[in-house]
Amino acid sequence: MSPTPPPAPALPPCPKAPCCVASTSAPPGRRLAPIAFTGPAPAARERLLAVLRALPRTRVTAVEELAIRAECRSRLFGFVDDLEFRIDEEACVIHFRAACRVGFWDLGVNRRRIAHIRRAFHALETAP
Repeated sequence: MSPTPPPAPALPPCPKAPCCVASTSAPPGRRLAPIAFTGPAPAARERLLAVLRALPRTRVTAVEELAIRAECRSRLFGFVDDLEFRIDEEACVIHFRAACRVGFWDLGVNRRRIAHIRRAFHALETAP
């Protein structure tokens, strides 16, 4: 049996601007539940990667054993949003942070993006 990997580093807190949602370190109203998963963490990581790679204008920039980073560009102006995910093997959840790189308000784009990622992740999890 291989040793348990060390936990992924904590996600940075959300800035005061309302352009960020997260499962940790976010003020009330911008904190969302983490993404729950069943099965082994490596399988959850692969499902999450499949979801991210299928998102338009999204580029996965880093993959570690228990962490993933990605960038999403807006369709109209090409603004970049940063996505970060940390897999908590013990709790069977994926914590996340989604934030605009610049600007104050994102018109709810990151909240909707996380909702889409959650639905797509669970659809893959239950697919035969």
